[in-house]
Amino acid sequence: MIYTKPINEITYQDVVDFCNEGHSEGFILEYKRDFTSLPNEKIAKTVAAFANTYGGVLIVGVDAPSGKPVAPFEGFVFDPSMKYEEKIESVVLSHIKEPVFPEVKVCDPVNGKTFIVVRVAESYLTPHRVSDNTKIYVRTGQSSTPNEEAAYDKIEWLIARRKKSEEFRELLIQEGERYFKDACKLWNIRPEDKDPYFAIFSIRITPLFPQNPLIPFKNLDNIENDITVHGRHSFPPHLYDSDPVQNGIQKLYIMRDNAKEPAHGKAFEYTYLNAFGLYLYKHDIGDVDERIVKKPDGSEEKIKTKSMNFYYISSILHQFLASAILFYQKLGYWGTVQITVELTNALGVRMVHPLRGVIYEGDEVLLVPSDHLKWEKKVGVHFLKERMRDVVVEIVDAAAWSLGVRYFTEERIRKNLKDNFGE
Repeated sequence: MIYTKPINEITYQDVVDFCNEGHSEGFILEYKRDFTSLPNEKIAKTVAAFANTYGGVLIVGVDAPSGKPVAPFEGFVFDPSMKYEEKIESVVLSHIKEPVFPEVKVCDPVNGKTFIVVRVAESYLTPHRVSDNTKIYVRTGQSSTPNEEAAYDKIEWLIARRKKSEEFRELLIQEGERYFKDACKLWNIRPEDKDPYFAIFSIRITPLFPQNPLIPFKNLDNIENDITVHGRHSFPPHLYDSDPVQNGIQKLYIMRDNAKEPAHGKAFEYTYLNAFGLYLYKHDIGDVDERIVKKPDGSEEKIKTKSMNFYYISSILHQFLASAILFYQKLGYWGTVQITVELTNALGVRMVHPLRGVIYEGDEVLLVPSDHLKWEKKVGVHFLKERMRDVVVEIVDAAAWSLGVRYFTEERIRKNLKDNFGE
């Protein structure tokens, strides 16, 4: 709530509730006991370090001597003559270059005490400098020394941050795709072929600005115990006994009717995770339906039709994002991520009515209009955690429009998700 609620709606009680949950200081959170002991340069350091790293929240009025908030949570004594918000904005504008524009909320006092919430977005204008434009600070994730002056290599990375991060992110994505292709070769399946593999659904989530490993790669072993979400079906599926690869793990699962059956022609599911925070899932969601068609002479003929159930997009995406939230919780990462959803090898595939799950004669015929469709969303992990359902609805609504599934409106998407996954 503190991370995503509109800043002007945050209340004194919201801060109390947040502290009662026991959130510890780290990359994106810092507490200060009172405002009078908070010098201008300290405010500037913290705000600039947040902007230079992953963004974050500074809460003034909370005692956290070892990084964890200590009750009672009452705030600091409110001085009605003090213009706190103007003071903070003035300090930030006068002490930080390039400019940063944090959100500031001074909570309405309770029993003469208040909290101040300063929320800073991850910045594209790094590096931000303080102390007469001479020093650059970044977050360390440690409560004892939350901000540290950046070394030369860190400054160099910050200067070219956006370009280098985007290039590195693309390299990570390419690495994941390469491991998928190599795994397919090992098991003699060719997902690039439209027959028998079609309607391949892919979801990928990755930090927007990846830099260093977020976890030792060996700690990804048995990670399914930490990131599995349960419902009608557990997700991610079949990740047990995953295979180690450089920087991460992968699992290619091929659905067979029996152990001796060849792999080619059977549906597959693929999961890949790496230490830099990339999470990739692929599944061919196409199916072949047999339909009986009556000929003019009265005879009947069975024909096979390629189809896909549009419902799978919303249900798989919901479970994937729920699992991804647990993944980033395990990694301790709460910065901005990029979500990418793709549908490939699907041109001309018939779409099954998502509310019925079968094709009926007389149904409106909806065919996938393109062989490669992509939808993307950038969002903070905390926002994703608190508003995941809204993110799913936004992406699925865009996908429905692209595919011409006009009857799958936002209202129906929400109802469908509620029916299958609850509130």
